[in-house]
Amino acid sequence: MTSLQVTVHPSCFPARQTAAVQAALRSRQVPGKLHYLSTAQTNAWLAVHQHHSPSRADQECRAAYDAAFAQATSLLRDGTEVAVVGLGAGGGQKDARLVRAVFDEGLFAVHLAHDVSVPMAITAVTAVHEAVPNVESFPLVADLLDADDLPGVVEGLVGEAPRVVMFFGLIPNFEPAAILPRLAAFIRPGDVLLFSANLAPGPDYRVGCEAVLPQYDNPETRAWLWLFLKDLGFEEADGVMRFGLEPDPLNPELLRIVVHWDPTRRREVIVGGEAFVWNPGEPVRLFFSYRHTPRTIARLLTGEGLEVEQQWITAGGGEGIFLCRQAPQPA
Repeated sequence: MTSLQVTVHPSCFPARQTAAVQAALRSRQVPGKLHYLSTAQTNAWLAVHQHHSPSRADQECRAAYDAAFAQATSLLRDGTEVAVVGLGAGGGQKDARLVRAVFDEGLFAVHLAHDVSVPMAITAVTAVHEAVPNVESFPLVADLLDADDLPGVVEGLVGEAPRVVMFFGLIPNFEPAAILPRLAAFIRPGDVLLFSANLAPGPDYRVGCEAVLPQYDNPETRAWLWLFLKDLGFEEADGVMRFGLEPDPLNPELLRIVVHWDPTRRREVIVGGEAFVWNPGEPVRLFFSYRHTPRTIARLLTGEGLEVEQQWITAGGGEGIFLCRQAPQPA
């Protein structure tokens, strides 16, 4: 692979990204997408994933993903072509394994790696090309929440072949009511959705959420999240990063791990010509990550017309993979 043609949706043009940063500074709530934009942020996130993701460190978790890939591929054997669509493809390791599984079944695959930044999308496509050098792969940069026409853009790139759509590790970082209708729009009759979620292990939901806090409150995650503030001109002495749990304001049944940055002294930053002042006692929500259960995932997906046909839950209960398809329409 000597060069790549990257499709950048207008939702990720620089002016839109600047507006997103301004909105975050006004609201003191930073959306997850702003932690993945630069090459430095991409590399820092990959370090977090390498050190703390169960799919990288836990062989049983890797086996669960491989079983899901094999099952998804088996459901599409009747055709000759399969489109593998990785939404939020990240480092691309799972995309690469699924594309490899499709090729091993004698199916032709076209691959699309979507993410919110150019460095991340290129990283994913590179991983797939290293695993399957002859695959046709398209990097797509877009904001899932700010691109109403994205299903049509995807179809224009990969065509009308049956799809396996991957949505791995994304649901924790979105309000479910905001992201799930967007996801459902990608799934057509005959397509397969592979969906993963971080789960709260054990029978006690709150205790399970507390048990996984070290996967977040660690040096690698702190260094990654700090880059957003550093790029704005803040210094480490300007505030303190604080990790904890909070209920979802829209669904008290759910808890999410939340990271706040508490300013310890007054600071002013200027973005796009607009000045923003942060004072002590005015915390900033820097990041959040929901923890789900198999029941909450099934309920949320059912509400969008998606039916869970099979699931794989790791022995420790911290990771779930769900194979879904569009639910049959009533006669």
